[in-house]
Formats: sequence, structure tokens, C-alpha cells
Amino acid sequence: RVYNAGLCTQCGTCAALCPNSAIQMEWDGSSGYVLSVDEDLCHDCGLCYKICPGHEVDFKQLSDRFLGNGTDNWRIGRYISIHAGNTIQEKLRWEAASGGIVTALLIAALKKGEIDGAVVTSMNPESPLEPLTFLATTEEEIFEARGSKYCPVAANLSLRDVLDSKRRYALVGLPCHIQGLRKAQTKNRRLREKVTFSISIFCGLNMSPAGTQVMLHKYGISVEDISQIRYRGAGWPGGLQVEFRDGQTHFEPYRGYFDNHFMAYEMHRCNLCTDSFGELADISCGDAWLPEFINTDDQGTSVVVVRSQRGEELLSSLS
Repeated sequence: RVYNAGLCTQCGTCAALCPNSAIQMEWDGSSGYVLSVDEDLCHDCGLCYKICPGHEVDFKQLSDRFLGNGTDNWRIGRYISIHAGNTIQEKLRWEAASGGIVTALLIAALKKGEIDGAVVTSMNPESPLEPLTFLATTEEEIFEARGSKYCPVAANLSLRDVLDSKRRYALVGLPCHIQGLRKAQTKNRRLREKVTFSISIFCGLNMSPAGTQVMLHKYGISVEDISQIRYRGAGWPGGLQVEFRDGQTHFEPYRGYFDNHFMAYEMHRCNLCTDSFGELADISCGDAWLPEFINTDDQGTSVVVVRSQRGEELLSSLS
């Protein structure tokens, strides 16, 4: 019912947690992920509906359970502290979407042994417009997944691999991914143990793959010629970086390509979202579109909203 009503966020939570693997999500180059249910495998247990963020999210209940005490703000949700900052690693800061804080946090947690890996997303080298979520277990893999992806990402599909592993992970996603994670964690004790903390990226909207295709067509770029695409990076706010199969490159400034034509392909469910700031994550990060940075910062600065004690301890360990 959720999918047919256009309320699916394409987060992948239902497919990952289905006890009979009855739910499949297949990539479509125009609309994103297409969901299907094998009626022969489905036992009508109802778990998929209970953990789906598309039709219902009780923010207060989930904040109380996973974040603990903090200050409640109707704009940004519950928080302990709010910061603006950036990584001191110049290469990371330059190539990240904004200040590189998300990548720095993950690498720090990995080095300290607080996690064994992280659920992150890069782009599929064999299908450059298709996102590829995977379990990164090295600093190099985490670094490779830096930056924004302006397309549907079923990041929570990787929760199936997390549950099959004996390791502990962090999860990085958009607010809808974190909502799905939290709802699933209320039903699955092992998932609470395996995903030790979560980081959300601020999100105002997301586009279908068709938006990227139209944007590339505007610049005379054929998808068949692309070997890699990055939506952000090369300073702040950076821009689109395209690598072609023949080794050539193309760059378009962020403020140029992220226009009304691109945003016209916004996913339907995004119009109904009330959570731009990842209110249920341990830490939320996003671009510092603030007067003190917007006209003077060409390297990148992140706003960091710390929401749980676990997030506070991790951020403090970086300073």
C-alpha cells in the first residue's frame, strides 16, 4: 500500500529486514528503485509496514528511546549541542561536499575501534548513475564514499549484510534512512547492537535518476560515455565532476547545474517530508549555508548537530 500510494522513500529497510526475503528492489535508470513482493514468500507478518518510514514516524517516541535527554526544537529536533567546523585534513575538506566532518568522524571511530566499518554509499563503477551502498571497513573505502549523491539511495538494504556480520557498524544516510533504521531497531535487538551509531546528512529534497540524465543532456554529455560522476567536491560549494571513459573530465559549478530543471525531478515522497535535519540520528551534518560562511568560505564548513551522548563523545574525541 505504501509503495502504490507513492509514499515509499526507497530507503530499503523493508527489503533488508523481511524475514523471508520476499521484497525485492531493482534499480531503474529513470525512477530509482522499483519494489516488488513475491506473494509466495510473503507470510503477511506485517514487519515491513511496522518499520517503514514512508507512512508514519513518531519522532518523540523514537527520540526518547534512542537519543535520551536534550533540548527539543521544533525546527531541528532534539539536540545536545550545535557546532560549525571542518576537518583539518585539507585534501578531504576540498573533495568533500562541505567540511568533511562526516568522513572524518567515521575514520576517527574506525581508528579508535568504536566501529569495525560503516554503511556508506559511492557510485557504481559499472553503472555510473547508480548508487552503490556497501560496508566500508578501511579508511580508503570510507574516503572513496565522500560527498553527496543526488539520486535515490537504498542505503538500508545493507542492513541485511550488517545483521549477517559479527562486526559493529555506523550508518550514514539521509533522514529517511535514519527513520527506517530507528523503526527497525525497535523490532530487532541485534540491529541495535550492530549499528552502534548513525550520522544523517541534511536533506531538502532528492531527485530521480531522470533528473541527472536531463542535467547531463543540457551539457551535451552522454551517459554511455561516463565512467564516474561526483555531484559535489573541488572546494565549496564545489560542483559536478564527470570523468569520461576516454580519460577526459568535465566540471560544472554547483550553483549552475543545481537549477530548476534538475529540481523538477524531485521525488514525490520528498514533498511530504518534515525532517530536513535528520532528527533521529546521533549526529546530523550539512552545508553551512549561513551569512558568516556563504560569501567567504570556498573550502567548506559543516554544521554539526549532536543529538545523543554517544554522538557527543565521538565528536569530542576529534578535538
